[in-house]
Amino acid sequence: MRYHTGGEWRRIRWLGTDSIDAAVASMGKFGEAMEKAYGDDGPDMGGSCSSHDDYIWKVEAGTTGKDRGKVGISVYLSCKATEEARADEIVKENFAPVYDKLVEEGKLASWGWQSHVVGGWLRRLHTMTAADFETLMAARAEALATTYAEDNEAGAEFAGICGGHQDYLWGIVHETRASE
Repeated sequence: MRYHTGGEWRRIRWLGTDSIDAAVASMGKFGEAMEKAYGDDGPDMGGSCSSHDDYIWKVEAGTTGKDRGKVGISVYLSCKATEEARADEIVKENFAPVYDKLVEEGKLASWGWQSHVVGGWLRRLHTMTAADFETLMAARAEALATTYAEDNEAGAEFAGICGGHQDYLWGIVHETRASE
């Protein structure tokens, strides 16, 4: 994915697997394939991307297996570690129906909620994709108006658990499935 707007990161290379063990093994295989293909003469990833963060996330909710849109937003959240399970419950019980409806209406192509397994200090990841940025941001605004409405106690509770966040907008420039 290519950076559009947000924090310091400029690219995301990601892969999805059926297990944590498969994710760890895939990263090793990727490194081996790069070394085999290029040896010491390979692309200077360190020159163009001099730093990186590695994360492993576990999907907790969302529209997994669906095609994604051409653009996306990633919301990386810092959450209270002792209350993360409650944040997951709130997303599954209160927020998921809102996002599922936006997908059904064609306003979002996909959405996801993931929990931290390995990596830096960010604890949860919320993603949404759509056909274009205008559609994505309109759907996001609609979802936020519902999930954080004044009369939505779950939204207020969630904000107390996962208050700090960093948003990124991405262009999805290359995506394939293992079968492709």
